[in-house]
Amino acid sequence: YWEDVDFCVRVSRWGYKLLFCPDSYIWHKVSASNKSSNKEYYMVKNKLKFMSKYSGGLRFNLFLLFTVLIDIPLKIIINFGLGRFKNLKAIIKGEFDGLRLAVSLENNIIS
Repeated sequence: YWEDVDFCVRVSRWGYKLLFCPDSYIWHKVSASNKSSNKEYYMVKNKLKFMSKYSGGLRFNLFLLFTVLIDIPLKIIINFGLGRFKNLKAIIKGEFDGLRLAVSLENNIIS
Protein backbone atom coordinates (compact mmCIF):
# COMPACT_ATOMS: atom_id res chain seq x y z
CA TYR A 1 0.00 0.00 0.00
CA TRP A 2 1.92 2.92 -1.49
CA GLU A 3 5.22 0.97 -1.49
CA ASP A 4 5.05 0.67 -5.29
CA VAL A 5 4.55 4.40 -5.72
CA ASP A 6 7.39 5.13 -3.29
CA PHE A 7 9.65 2.74 -5.21
CA CYS A 8 8.81 4.42 -8.54
CA VAL A 9 9.55 7.89 -7.15
CA ARG A 10 12.90 6.75 -5.76
CA VAL A 11 13.88 4.99 -9.00
CA SER A 12 12.92 8.07 -11.00
CA ARG A 13 15.01 10.29 -8.71
CA TRP A 14 17.98 7.97 -9.24
CA GLY A 15 17.78 8.85 -12.93
CA TYR A 16 16.08 5.75 -14.30
CA LYS A 17 13.16 5.95 -16.72
CA LEU A 18 9.83 4.45 -15.77
CA LEU A 19 7.97 2.60 -18.49
CA PHE A 20 4.33 1.64 -18.77
CA CYS A 21 3.50 -1.66 -20.43
CA PRO A 22 -0.25 -1.65 -21.14
CA ASP A 23 -0.26 -5.24 -22.41
CA SER A 24 1.31 -6.72 -19.28
CA TYR A 25 -0.60 -8.76 -16.71
CA ILE A 26 0.12 -9.22 -13.03
CA TRP A 27 -1.49 -11.95 -11.00
CA HIS A 28 -1.62 -11.02 -7.36
CA LYS A 29 -2.59 -13.60 -4.79
CA VAL A 30 -4.06 -11.72 -1.86
CA SER A 31 -3.25 -13.19 1.51
CA ALA A 32 -6.18 -14.64 3.40
CA SER A 33 -4.96 -12.80 6.50
CA ASN A 34 -5.18 -9.44 4.70
CA LYS A 35 -8.62 -8.35 5.80
CA SER A 36 -10.40 -5.33 4.43
CA SER A 37 -9.83 -3.42 7.67
CA ASN A 38 -6.06 -4.02 7.40
CA LYS A 39 -6.14 -2.68 3.86
CA GLU A 40 -7.98 0.47 4.96
CA TYR A 41 -5.51 1.02 7.81
CA TYR A 42 -2.41 0.74 5.64
CA MET A 43 -3.88 2.74 2.75
CA VAL A 44 -4.59 5.71 5.03
CA LYS A 45 -1.37 5.45 7.07
CA ASN A 46 0.98 4.92 4.15
CA LYS A 47 -0.60 7.66 2.04
CA LEU A 48 0.19 10.13 4.83
CA LYS A 49 3.70 8.69 5.12
CA PHE A 50 4.28 9.00 1.37
CA MET A 51 3.02 12.57 1.15
CA SER A 52 5.05 13.70 4.16
CA LYS A 53 8.14 12.13 2.60
CA TYR A 54 7.79 13.65 -0.88
CA SER A 55 5.88 16.90 -0.45
CA GLY A 56 6.40 19.72 1.93
CA GLY A 57 5.14 23.07 2.97
CA LEU A 58 1.96 24.27 1.33
CA ARG A 59 1.45 21.14 -0.77
CA PHE A 60 1.53 18.86 2.28
CA ASN A 61 -0.68 21.21 4.28
CA LEU A 62 -3.26 21.27 1.47
CA PHE A 63 -3.10 17.49 1.28
CA LEU A 64 -3.71 17.26 5.04
CA LEU A 65 -6.61 19.67 4.78
CA PHE A 66 -8.20 17.63 1.98
CA THR A 67 -7.58 14.38 3.86
CA VAL A 68 -9.06 15.59 7.14
CA LEU A 69 -12.01 17.54 5.72
CA ILE A 70 -13.01 15.41 2.72
CA ASP A 71 -11.25 12.07 2.25
CA ILE A 72 -11.51 10.58 5.75
CA PRO A 73 -15.10 11.78 6.44
CA LEU A 74 -16.17 10.38 3.07
CA LYS A 75 -14.56 7.02 3.85
CA ILE A 76 -16.23 6.98 7.24
CA ILE A 77 -19.67 7.77 5.77
CA ILE A 78 -19.32 5.12 3.04
CA ASN A 79 -18.09 2.40 5.39
CA PHE A 80 -20.72 3.26 8.01
CA GLY A 81 -23.44 3.15 5.37
CA LEU A 82 -22.23 -0.25 4.18
CA GLY A 83 -22.02 -1.57 7.74
CA ARG A 84 -18.25 -2.03 7.63
CA PHE A 85 -17.67 -1.02 11.21
CA LYS A 86 -14.24 -2.69 11.52
CA ASN A 87 -13.08 -0.50 8.64
CA LEU A 88 -14.11 2.63 10.58
CA LYS A 89 -11.76 1.78 13.41
CA ALA A 90 -8.96 0.95 10.95
CA ILE A 91 -9.41 4.24 9.06
CA ILE A 92 -9.30 6.33 12.22
CA LYS A 93 -6.31 4.40 13.63
CA GLY A 94 -4.52 4.68 10.27
CA GLU A 95 -5.14 8.42 10.24
CA PHE A 96 -3.68 8.95 13.72
CA ASP A 97 -0.73 6.61 13.15
CA GLY A 98 -0.05 8.23 9.76
CA LEU A 99 -0.15 11.73 11.22
CA ARG A 100 2.15 10.69 14.05
CA LEU A 101 4.57 9.18 11.52
CA ALA A 102 4.37 12.26 9.25
CA VAL A 103 5.22 14.55 12.17
CA SER A 104 8.16 12.37 13.22
CA LEU A 105 9.47 12.29 9.63
CA GLU A 106 9.12 16.07 9.41
CA ASN A 107 11.02 16.51 12.67
CA ASN A 108 13.83 14.22 11.47
CA ILE A 109 14.13 16.19 8.23
CA ILE A 110 14.34 19.51 10.08
CA SER A 111 16.88 18.40 12.70
